[in-house]
Amino acid sequence: MGTAHVEVQPLGARRLRGLLMLTGSMEPTTRLLASGLVSLLSLELERRHLAEEPERGHRSALLGRLLDAASAGQARDVLAEAGLAADAVRGLAVRPASEAAEVAADLALAVPGGLARITDGVIEVVVGGDLDVREVLSKFAPGCPAGIGPLVAPESAASSIRQAKNLLEMSRLTGQPVEARESRSSQLLLELGDRRALRGYADAMLGALDLADPSGNLVATLTAWLDTGGSWDETSRLLRVHRHTVRNRIDKAMRITGRHLDDAGDRFDLWLATRSRQAARDAAGPEPDG
Repeated sequence: MGTAHVEVQPLGARRLRGLLMLTGSMEPTTRLLASGLVSLLSLELERRHLAEEPERGHRSALLGRLLDAASAGQARDVLAEAGLAADAVRGLAVRPASEAAEVAADLALAVPGGLARITDGVIEVVVGGDLDVREVLSKFAPGCPAGIGPLVAPESAASSIRQAKNLLEMSRLTGQPVEARESRSSQLLLELGDRRALRGYADAMLGALDLADPSGNLVATLTAWLDTGGSWDETSRLLRVHRHTVRNRIDKAMRITGRHLDDAGDRFDLWLATRSRQAARDAAGPEPDG
């Protein structure tokens, strides 16, 4: 069986816009015709790209109007004008290394509704909630730092964009898109930290509880209470103890650590300590039997 001859020709003048696959051996005349075809297709793709520039400008302006919308009605009017029917949207932020306008154009074409604009070198995009954003980013912005905002009502699109932009640096450090989900984002933050420093911080914050209660009940209760957002009933259910037992343990933990339940800074410090300790344990793996 003979080996098939295959050639792949890039299409596009300023950047790659497609690929043309040619199969079979070609005579000189046929090769010349193929070369001419590649040139014509490349020019046509560039022509279409330039012809769509006014429409991209219009959609950039629509995105600005959406982010400035003061009411649900205004936001939905903008989405209707853009042809995007969605009860929930999410914001994306992408920081390309170069050719921001080209990447923005690709993203605008790739997503239904095509709402994208460039602000200070960062591409802002709003998409419908049912879109597989990771697939779109992998195809049209590969390797670019990208933040994925949470699903929100259309009138809150600006909030989702803002959260997405805040994740760009974390995305740059991890080399992958980062989604604004609290559990995942906090886990990435802990993964990026120095293990010894995190363990030392946890021991400094929780060491007094370890000494006061070698059984670990105080730390376990504090961890569950913080993870449930301070819910007494949910913590009681998770630990299978009475609600008053949870309250007594948390009060005791606060007295020992000198922290206060109603102080947001104290609660965050304790939350970070419990998460840091758990992250250190996960990194160390299961303890050996024996």
